[in-house]
Amino acid sequence: MDITNLENIQLDGIREIANIGSGHSASALSQIIGHKVMINVPEVKIIPIEKISSLWVNPKEIITGILLDFLGDITGKTLLLFTKDDAKYIIDILLERDSNSASLFGDMEQSSLKEVANIVVSAYLSALGTFLELMVVPSVPALVIDDAASVLTSAYLSGDAENIDAVFCIKTQFEFIKGQKELEGYMLFLPDTDSLKTILKSLHLD
Repeated sequence: MDITNLENIQLDGIREIANIGSGHSASALSQIIGHKVMINVPEVKIIPIEKISSLWVNPKEIITGILLDFLGDITGKTLLLFTKDDAKYIIDILLERDSNSASLFGDMEQSSLKEVANIVVSAYLSALGTFLELMVVPSVPALVIDDAASVLTSAYLSGDAENIDAVFCIKTQFEFIKGQKELEGYMLFLPDTDSLKTILKSLHLD
């Protein structure tokens, strides 16, 4: 499938789904954290799978990636990306601790970050499923903390890279009202080839 032909006719549909998902995930995070969180989607773009490693400007920067497979009527992977500092901020907010706390990612910190990713990704997948009338179920999240090149590579080395043509890159802004803090994350949506065709057909844009 030539994904370059998707740029103009599919991105609006994917962007609408992403905006719905961001609203749902913001509400869920606000309830867990105990104060308002706003999430918006300023950018959605399509990246060829072979160029995924070039997404991060500095491939040697240490980042966090939370990988979830999804199953059901469509299958594939999602990868939620944050810088290490932003991931630590999210953890500190969730655990209600001082931002000057130790930066180690122990079991509790990793579990907290996985919970955030599960909330965000599940909200996006739920929006996708509802919008397209498809069943989509996320797997248990797996956390990777490494340089950007290694984290991005892990998104498809754990599966069949040859069965994934396109990566939908959803740039996401998180605003934590209490701490007056804004940060950015990326959610990569990697449907396998057959699932991409199913999505486009459901959008009536195949």
